[in-house]
Amino acid sequence: MLKRIGVIAHAHRRVVVAIWLAIIVALAAGVGVFGNSFSLQFNLPNVESAQGFDLLEERFGGDESGRSGTIVVRSAGGFNETQQSALNDYFALLDGRPDLRVVSPFSAEGARQVSPRGTIAFATVTFPAEIDAVEQFQSIYQEMKAVEPVVDGVQIEYGGEVFAEFEAPTSEVLGLAFAIV
Repeated sequence: MLKRIGVIAHAHRRVVVAIWLAIIVALAAGVGVFGNSFSLQFNLPNVESAQGFDLLEERFGGDESGRSGTIVVRSAGGFNETQQSALNDYFALLDGRPDLRVVSPFSAEGARQVSPRGTIAFATVTFPAEIDAVEQFQSIYQEMKAVEPVVDGVQIEYGGEVFAEFEAPTSEVLGLAFAIV
Protein backbone atom coordinates (compact mmCIF):
# COMPACT_ATOMS: atom_id res chain seq x y z
CA MET A 1 0.00 0.00 0.00
CA LEU A 2 2.77 2.48 0.88
CA LYS A 3 4.59 1.49 -2.28
CA ARG A 4 1.53 2.38 -4.35
CA ILE A 5 1.25 5.78 -2.58
CA GLY A 6 4.94 6.41 -3.21
CA VAL A 7 4.63 5.56 -6.91
CA ILE A 8 1.59 7.83 -7.32
CA ALA A 9 3.30 10.67 -5.36
CA HIS A 10 6.39 10.34 -7.55
CA ALA A 11 4.39 10.28 -10.78
CA HIS A 12 2.46 13.42 -9.75
CA ARG A 13 5.17 15.22 -7.76
CA ARG A 14 4.09 18.75 -8.67
CA VAL A 15 0.52 18.10 -7.62
CA VAL A 16 1.70 16.54 -4.33
CA VAL A 17 3.95 19.54 -3.56
CA ALA A 18 1.08 21.92 -4.41
CA ILE A 19 -1.26 20.02 -2.07
CA TRP A 20 1.31 20.15 0.76
CA LEU A 21 1.82 23.90 0.24
CA ALA A 22 -1.96 24.42 0.27
CA ILE A 23 -2.23 22.48 3.54
CA ILE A 24 0.57 24.55 5.14
CA VAL A 25 -1.02 27.84 3.99
CA ALA A 26 -4.43 26.69 5.29
CA LEU A 27 -2.94 25.78 8.68
CA ALA A 28 -1.13 29.13 8.92
CA ALA A 29 -4.35 30.96 8.03
CA GLY A 30 -6.25 28.93 10.63
CA VAL A 31 -3.73 29.84 13.30
CA GLY A 32 -4.00 33.50 12.30
CA VAL A 33 -7.79 33.48 12.45
CA PHE A 34 -8.30 31.37 15.55
CA GLY A 35 -5.03 32.14 17.32
CA ASN A 36 -6.04 35.62 18.46
CA SER A 37 -8.25 34.23 21.19
CA PHE A 38 -5.28 32.45 22.77
CA SER A 39 -4.57 33.75 26.26
CA LEU A 40 -1.80 33.28 28.78
CA GLN A 41 -4.23 33.88 31.64
CA PHE A 42 -4.57 30.82 33.84
CA ASN A 43 -7.48 30.93 36.22
CA LEU A 44 -9.21 27.98 37.82
CA PRO A 45 -11.66 29.26 40.44
CA ASN A 46 -12.84 27.01 43.24
CA VAL A 47 -9.94 24.59 42.90
CA GLU A 48 -8.03 23.56 46.02
CA SER A 49 -4.66 24.66 44.63
CA ALA A 50 -6.07 28.07 43.66
CA GLN A 51 -7.52 28.43 47.14
CA GLY A 52 -4.10 27.53 48.56
CA PHE A 53 -2.38 30.18 46.44
CA ASP A 54 -4.99 32.73 47.51
CA LEU A 55 -4.33 31.83 51.15
CA LEU A 56 -0.57 32.25 50.66
CA GLU A 57 -1.16 35.60 48.98
CA GLU A 58 -3.39 36.71 51.86
CA ARG A 59 -1.14 35.56 54.69
CA PHE A 60 2.30 36.27 53.25
CA GLY A 61 1.66 39.26 51.02
CA GLY A 62 2.49 37.49 47.79
CA ASP A 63 6.18 38.26 48.03
CA GLU A 64 8.19 35.87 45.97
CA SER A 65 10.81 34.18 48.01
CA GLY A 66 14.19 33.61 46.53
CA ARG A 67 16.70 30.95 47.23
CA SER A 68 17.12 29.42 50.62
CA GLY A 69 19.66 27.65 52.74
CA THR A 70 19.98 26.19 56.19
CA ILE A 71 22.07 26.78 59.27
CA VAL A 72 22.53 23.41 60.94
CA VAL A 73 23.46 23.34 64.63
CA ARG A 74 24.54 20.29 66.59
CA SER A 75 24.99 19.73 70.30
CA ALA A 76 26.03 16.22 71.34
CA GLY A 77 24.12 16.34 74.62
CA GLY A 78 21.13 18.32 73.42
CA PHE A 79 20.66 22.07 73.56
CA ASN A 80 20.61 23.68 77.01
CA GLU A 81 19.07 27.09 77.78
CA THR A 82 22.38 28.96 77.39
CA GLN A 83 23.03 27.44 73.97
CA GLN A 84 19.47 28.05 72.80
CA SER A 85 19.62 31.65 73.98
CA ALA A 86 22.93 32.32 72.18
CA LEU A 87 21.69 30.69 68.98
CA ASN A 88 18.35 32.52 69.14
CA ASP A 89 20.23 35.83 69.51
CA TYR A 90 22.27 34.95 66.40
CA PHE A 91 19.19 33.95 64.41
CA ALA A 92 17.36 37.13 65.53
CA LEU A 93 20.36 39.24 64.47
CA LEU A 94 20.31 37.62 61.03
CA ASP A 95 16.52 37.91 60.76
CA GLY A 96 16.83 41.63 61.47
CA ARG A 97 18.66 42.12 58.18
CA PRO A 98 16.52 43.36 55.28
CA ASP A 99 18.06 40.78 52.94
CA LEU A 100 17.31 37.68 55.04
CA ARG A 101 14.39 35.85 56.59
CA VAL A 102 15.52 33.39 59.27
CA VAL A 103 13.31 30.94 61.16
CA SER A 104 14.91 29.68 64.37
CA PRO A 105 14.42 26.02 65.25
CA PHE A 106 13.83 27.10 68.85
CA SER A 107 10.85 29.30 67.96
CA ALA A 108 7.23 28.19 67.73
CA GLU A 109 7.35 28.56 63.95
CA GLY A 110 10.43 26.35 63.65
CA ALA A 111 9.60 23.74 66.29
CA ARG A 112 9.62 20.93 63.69
CA GLN A 113 13.21 21.80 62.76
CA VAL A 114 14.66 20.01 65.80
CA SER A 115 15.54 16.31 65.66
CA PRO A 116 13.58 13.92 67.91
CA ARG A 117 16.64 13.44 70.14
CA GLY A 118 17.13 17.20 70.37
CA THR A 119 20.79 17.07 69.34
CA ILE A 120 20.51 18.51 65.83
CA ALA A 121 18.43 21.44 64.62
CA PHE A 122 18.37 23.75 61.65
CA ALA A 123 17.30 27.29 60.94
CA THR A 124 15.92 28.13 57.51
CA VAL A 125 17.38 31.14 55.75
CA THR A 126 15.41 32.67 52.87
CA PHE A 127 16.73 35.38 50.58
CA PRO A 128 14.52 37.82 48.66
CA ALA A 129 13.96 37.06 44.97
CA GLU A 130 15.96 40.16 43.97
CA ILE A 131 19.19 38.57 45.21
CA ASP A 132 20.35 36.18 42.54
CA ALA A 133 24.07 36.76 41.97
CA VAL A 134 26.61 34.37 43.44
CA GLU A 135 28.69 37.31 44.60
CA GLN A 136 25.77 38.68 46.64
CA PHE A 137 25.19 35.31 48.32
CA GLN A 138 28.88 34.95 49.10
CA SER A 139 29.06 38.48 50.54
CA ILE A 140 26.08 37.86 52.83
CA TYR A 141 27.52 34.46 53.81
CA GLN A 142 30.84 36.07 54.80
CA GLU A 143 28.97 38.68 56.86
CA MET A 144 27.00 35.90 58.57
CA LYS A 145 30.19 34.00 59.37
CA ALA A 146 31.75 37.19 60.78
CA VAL A 147 29.02 37.54 63.42
CA GLU A 148 28.65 33.81 64.09
CA PRO A 149 28.78 33.16 67.82
CA VAL A 150 31.13 30.71 69.47
CA VAL A 151 28.89 28.59 71.66
CA ASP A 152 30.44 25.92 73.87
CA GLY A 153 29.45 22.44 72.74
CA VAL A 154 27.69 23.62 69.57
CA GLN A 155 28.84 23.00 66.03
CA ILE A 156 27.42 25.38 63.40
CA GLU A 157 27.39 24.48 59.71
CA TYR A 158 25.79 26.10 56.67
CA GLY A 159 23.96 24.12 54.01
CA GLY A 160 22.41 24.74 50.64
CA GLU A 161 23.67 25.99 47.32
CA VAL A 162 23.64 29.63 48.48
CA PHE A 163 26.31 28.87 51.08
CA ALA A 164 28.50 26.66 48.88
CA GLU A 165 32.11 27.70 48.76
CA PHE A 166 33.50 27.38 45.26
CA GLU A 167 37.15 26.75 44.60
CA ALA A 168 38.38 26.53 41.05
CA PRO A 169 39.97 23.15 40.31
CA THR A 170 43.74 23.25 40.00
CA SER A 171 43.62 21.99 36.42
CA GLU A 172 41.36 24.87 35.40
CA VAL A 173 43.63 27.40 37.09
CA LEU A 174 46.63 25.98 35.24
CA GLY A 175 44.68 25.99 31.97
CA LEU A 176 43.72 29.63 32.47
CA ALA A 177 47.31 30.54 33.32
CA PHE A 178 48.59 28.91 30.13
CA ALA A 179 45.79 30.51 28.09
CA ILE A 180 46.77 33.95 29.36
CA VAL A 181 50.43 33.38 28.45
